[in-house]
Amino acid sequence: MSHLKNKNTYPTSFYAWYVVSILTLAYISSFLDRQILSLMVDDIRRDMKISEFQISLLMGFSFALFYTLLGLPIGRLADRYNRRNIIIWGIVIWSFMTGACGLVRNYGQFFLARVGVGIGEATLSPTAYSMITDYFPKHKLATALSVYAMGIYLGSGLALVIGGQAYQLAAIYPTWTIPLIGEVYAWQMVFFFVGLPGILIALLMFTVREPVRKDIHPDKQSVSFKDLFQYLGKHRKMILTHNFSFALLTLATYGGSYWIPAHLMRNFAWTKAEVGLKYGLIITFFATIGVLIGGRLSDYWFKSGYQNSRQAVILIGIIGLMISLFILPWIVNESLLITILVFIAFFSSFGIGTGTAVVQEIVPPTMRAQASAIFLFVVNLIGLGIGPSLVAIVTESIFQDDKAVGFSLMLVSTLALMIAVLLVFMSMKPYRQSLATIEEMNRNKS
Repeated sequence: MSHLKNKNTYPTSFYAWYVVSILTLAYISSFLDRQILSLMVDDIRRDMKISEFQISLLMGFSFALFYTLLGLPIGRLADRYNRRNIIIWGIVIWSFMTGACGLVRNYGQFFLARVGVGIGEATLSPTAYSMITDYFPKHKLATALSVYAMGIYLGSGLALVIGGQAYQLAAIYPTWTIPLIGEVYAWQMVFFFVGLPGILIALLMFTVREPVRKDIHPDKQSVSFKDLFQYLGKHRKMILTHNFSFALLTLATYGGSYWIPAHLMRNFAWTKAEVGLKYGLIITFFATIGVLIGGRLSDYWFKSGYQNSRQAVILIGIIGLMISLFILPWIVNESLLITILVFIAFFSSFGIGTGTAVVQEIVPPTMRAQASAIFLFVVNLIGLGIGPSLVAIVTESIFQDDKAVGFSLMLVSTLALMIAVLLVFMSMKPYRQSLATIEEMNRNKS
């Protein structure tokens, strides 16, 4: 018997949350594979003889290049075909390509392997957002998407925790000899350890059922590109202000997630294991708390009748993160350092689930995955594609000192987040207008 009775009802609460848990597990795996590189920055630079800027391209641009571009056609596929199967193929691709990072012999191969990771991961979020929206009523959506967004922080934190321990294990020998492959560096072994277990998650996805798409008119099962861009054009102020505010927030969060480990190792002499255990656990615990509290608060205010509850929560997160990152490079006391890392983790996640809920709320059901793909295209092209490299450029060209990476992060993130605050305020009225449009469309279909 199906858990999905008909297009006008939602599945049982237990099964809906089960699906979210599996999708979150996939998201954790994706961020674990994506972020593991941040712990091994100096080792990779030494062994591959590359610059700070070159490794920043491995962190961001190489991954974001196809992650952003392929999100658009994948979003269109997800609005028309089986979303679960799209995700399964994606998990298999990114898991194998993460393992392939352990086989690279030169910078070009490494760049292409990271591109492959991005191609696989491009399948997940636009598709998952659309699926989750069909599993939950509107007043629970921000909470459900915030739980899914926990995968960002659990994955990022576990990348440090597991990566630190895996590196300690791999570093027993400076190089390893693998049959049919030959010698690889210790840091390359870490990619094998974290990449290939993702195949098990792909198998778990077979227990997830494709949900019935809600609120779709029987004569309008899909939309053309013309319909999509006409609708987005009518709501362009909302789309532009929201997408770009989130892109700038993401620029700061990715800058922090990739370069804070280097700041800790270069300025506080933390070992990889210490960074993994201390900072990894801070991210895992406090960022998870932040995203859950932000999602619950947003849904509570929304249910209470405050239409701009989403923007209020996003603003709290942006302002809290901006203050925390500004303070970070000035701290020399380790106890104060731990405190500010807790605030950075908490506020970096606070508005994430809420921000993704906004995209789902302001477009018709037949456009959700495509609108999500466009949102992720802008967010990741700027946040992931530019963020890590911008910090590296400031470190190399302005401060000319590897130990000044904290000040580079402060400068880049403060400017980005100040603009983000302005854009969020500008999005408030257009958001209310877009909600009214969707409500009118739903009334006309009933």
